[in-house]
Amino acid sequence: MKTWADFVPKIVMFAADCPHFTIEEEAKRAAIEFYRETRAWRSTLPVTLVAATVASQASYTVAPPEGLEMVGLPAVWLDDVEIAEARPGDVNDITPIETGTRHSVLLTSGTTIRLIPPTVTAGRVIKAQVAYTPTEAAAGIEDAKFHEHLETIKHLALSRLKYMQGKPWSDPAGARACEAEYQRRALDDGAAAGPVRRNRLRTRKQVI
Repeated sequence: MKTWADFVPKIVMFAADCPHFTIEEEAKRAAIEFYRETRAWRSTLPVTLVAATVASQASYTVAPPEGLEMVGLPAVWLDDVEIAEARPGDVNDITPIETGTRHSVLLTSGTTIRLIPPTVTAGRVIKAQVAYTPTEAAAGIEDAKFHEHLETIKHLALSRLKYMQGKPWSDPAGARACEAEYQRRALDDGAAAGPVRRNRLRTRKQVI
């Protein structure tokens, strides 16, 4: 694993006199934001989130890998049937006692999910392709992710460092250039990872 300190030699040459601990903190913040926005860190295979559902239970706690939290579910299955990743507003379409056969899964926190509506049948399996981001307490990121996304994360961290006012490394023009380069790279990285979610946008019939 690469620690946040491993970002320092890649960044400090572009932010002269910046303390190393400041660079480490900005690298961590940049990595968290990048992976949260792009969902570029994904499980390669479907992950079992719930091994067996409980009848009428909606919320379940999930244990992500150490140092990571969930930020999205690009693809979800209930048993062998692909279902939708819910959006926060979808909970308003379900009454507290409603059950049914058309389900979706809402990510309610980095470690919890909610099945909408709850299933009346116990023992069902929820699997998903999971998008992750480092937690605040994470010591760093995997070697492969470091090498794959170093330049993207570096440009976001540099933009924030250069936007700091009154510092020897302040450079508003340079910050804007780094920000633009980050946006370009993040868009490419997100596209390479795949769609944010595979489900079509929810639509309603229009009354004419």
